[in-house]
Amino acid sequence: MKRLLPILYTALLLVLAMNLSFAEAPEGYPAIRIDPATGSAYDFGGATITIYDFWSSVDSDSRVENPTPEQAALYAYRDWLMSTYNCHIVQKQGGNWGTQASEFNSFVENPDGSYRIYIVEPGSVGSIIESGNAASWQNEIVDLEGGNWNTAAIDKYTIGDGTYAVSTGKPEPRQLLYFNKRVLTEAGIDWDDIYDMQQDGTWTWDAFEQLLNRFPADRDGDGAVDTYGLVGSSTDFYRIAVFSNGAAFFNDVDGSLAPTASSPEALYALNWAKRVWNADVMPRPEDASWDWYKQAWNGGQVAFYMYQAYGGFNQSSEMADMADPWGAVAFPIGPSGEKYVTISSDNATLLPNVYDEATAAKLAMIYELWTLPTPGYDSEDTWYESMLGLTDDRAVLETYGMLRDSAVGDKAELLGSINDVEGGPVLWSIDWEDPEGLIEAAMPDWQSRCDDFNHAQTGTCGDNLTWALTENGVLRIQGTGAMAEDAALWQDKTIVTVTFGEGVTRISSGAFANQTSLRAVTLPSTLESIGEWAFSGCSSLTEITLPENLATIEDAAFLRSGLERVNLPEGAEAREWAFYAIDYTNYEEHAFAVALPASVTAVNSSAFANCALPDLVPDFIAPDSLQVIGKEAFVETGATYVYLPDGINAIESDAFADCQNLRYIRVPTSCQTIEEGAIPEGVTVFTEYGSTAATYAENHSCIPVLLFEGFNG
Repeated sequence: MKRLLPILYTALLLVLAMNLSFAEAPEGYPAIRIDPATGSAYDFGGATITIYDFWSSVDSDSRVENPTPEQAALYAYRDWLMSTYNCHIVQKQGGNWGTQASEFNSFVENPDGSYRIYIVEPGSVGSIIESGNAASWQNEIVDLEGGNWNTAAIDKYTIGDGTYAVSTGKPEPRQLLYFNKRVLTEAGIDWDDIYDMQQDGTWTWDAFEQLLNRFPADRDGDGAVDTYGLVGSSTDFYRIAVFSNGAAFFNDVDGSLAPTASSPEALYALNWAKRVWNADVMPRPEDASWDWYKQAWNGGQVAFYMYQAYGGFNQSSEMADMADPWGAVAFPIGPSGEKYVTISSDNATLLPNVYDEATAAKLAMIYELWTLPTPGYDSEDTWYESMLGLTDDRAVLETYGMLRDSAVGDKAELLGSINDVEGGPVLWSIDWEDPEGLIEAAMPDWQSRCDDFNHAQTGTCGDNLTWALTENGVLRIQGTGAMAEDAALWQDKTIVTVTFGEGVTRISSGAFANQTSLRAVTLPSTLESIGEWAFSGCSSLTEITLPENLATIEDAAFLRSGLERVNLPEGAEAREWAFYAIDYTNYEEHAFAVALPASVTAVNSSAFANCALPDLVPDFIAPDSLQVIGKEAFVETGATYVYLPDGINAIESDAFADCQNLRYIRVPTSCQTIEEGAIPEGVTVFTEYGSTAATYAENHSCIPVLLFEGFNG
């Protein structure tokens, strides 16, 4: 309950008359933030800071004549805050719901030097951020991961290194799963057990389905179904299923907003939700109104109700007059989920992008301090008071209270309304259409929205291929077919990551040559060939997964790149110089490992030359299918032991020349051709008496070890 600190309001006013620049904060107050440049509190020079919301009927300067103890404590804290940081802070109404964003943008376009902070409804935040009019809240003065910040909002409005909107206080829970206690009891279900499962973490999709299996039912024995398992908002049901399975429709990918609804976790969730909803939802009565499900729930015909928290948790809610007692739990956890979640959608606060970095940081600080709970009063002791009595205490304290600390944000709100972005394209049609098909059909529009939001440059790079490059170096190529051979369009741009969509079959020659900032490449399963010099000189590219269908890696494709390991797919051909001089500037210390597939028959000339092969994996064991090792294929690599299989028939000139670490090589009698310089002097050659390898060893200062016929190393 309320706890007033033993500090008299009048005494505080006397303290405020003093110079507080070097004073400590009163007990229970936040510590004074010190400007390192001055050694005293940050100073606004007496300026006015206006916080514009869209609901205040009176501004914060208006104070009641006879304040309650809590109001008096709030006034005292605010006076101390303004005196300490030498400013005047006032919160008042600016625009209203729907116009606040316009007010914000107008100020950015025509700043007047005043200090302003705006609180905006969530549906308008994305367009402000996209326009570039919002400053980032990330700075060295405030810690956005602690304090009074709404972490779900912080996550939602963070893209890359910037957080472009914030909320304070606990998020308001949204989606809940209500249950009818009478209906469950009549079905032989102890509804208290559901709370217990929520408490111990066993309230899962499977547990939910087990309860739904008790319905539909004929409880009165008249031969007709009178109770059903589920009803409510299918949009909420499908949407929360995705997030409860640890997935999201959109997310921050390498610093850019990107659609992620095609992830295995998201698709699994949508398919599960579709199956459960279609199997257990109450059929819509004939000639029913659009809100028939509310009447069915209030009338006691259903066990579980998927709906928003405000439907039950307020004094004037739709369920206030419901005859049956009800409870509420979080949506159950999916198999890939880690916690119970609700998708928050709280008002957001933005800083106009008209201030220098230091001023923006100070404004972020003062807003954080302004929105802290009144010293001496714990808001966590009061939030639930109006809810107790609406239903049982466990629904309020355990479910609603827990979800205030377990909310997530949906970045789809950055792109428009949830109805436009997720509802119309996908959620409203899942009942009768395939989720995968809906997601695939929505992707072009979703990607276009993301490109606009990310301020991506776009263009074409093939007859049926398009590209989009964001400001922070994220390149996406999608479509079908091969890249045009003149598609090296990005030489003057910095690329950090490249993602190829399914359908791309070829990467053109020199496409990413000398992109030294390129550190990650995602290749599609449809890729068949990588052109010559395609990734040459990409010294920051340390790893890549080559798809199984890849057939050809052309000359010098990864020459002088930073790769540390490569697994060639079955049937893939690495042509001359394909991996030559991996990290050539420091190759002696750069470990490179290669795994050749069982189907490879030849290692082409200079394919792995100068690769320091492989310091971390010092033995090179070739696959049984290998027949030819080309000219200079492994020159100056780091292997200490080479095992060549029965069936190999040729080792071309200088194949292992200058391999300083090479000590042993096994060469079978099948090898009939060993050209000049193929094996360095001093290397021990394991072979058989009379073999070509034995003759070569004797004539080239190698050490022959003649083994019995049929030896295998």
